[in-house]
Parts: sequence; C-alpha cells; structure tokens
Amino acid sequence: MRNYQIVFNCPKTKETKIINKGHYSFARATSFSSVEVRKLWEQTGEKWLVAAIYDMSFKFKVNEALS
Repeated sequence: MRNYQIVFNCPKTKETKIINKGHYSFARATSFSSVEVRKLWEQTGEKWLVAAIYDMSFKFKVNEALS
C-alpha cells in the first residue's frame, strides 16, 4: 500500500482541502478523488477540482541532480 496526498480546490471560494490516504495503486487514488469531489459538491454546492495527487512514498535523492 502506498500513501497518497490528494489536493482539492474550489475555484470560486479559493478554498483548498488536503486528504492523506493509503491506496494500492494510483488508479484507486484517482477513483477515490472523483468520489470525494462529488461529496464536496454535495456538501457545499460549489464546484471542486482535483488539484493534485502526490505519491508520498516516492523518494528523491537530494544530493543528485534530477537531469
């Protein structure tokens, strides 16, 4: 299981919500995010967007250049 951070944004109110969730794949994280967008819309009556999905298990080697 991998840890994902999912960021939601409401363009009208400029509000941001962040959820940390464990999923077995990126596809499951995206499916979860689409369900959450629907729930946020039902709760607030505003349109919400998925701003980002981060894989928090990914590690950078900070002492090496990326390219």
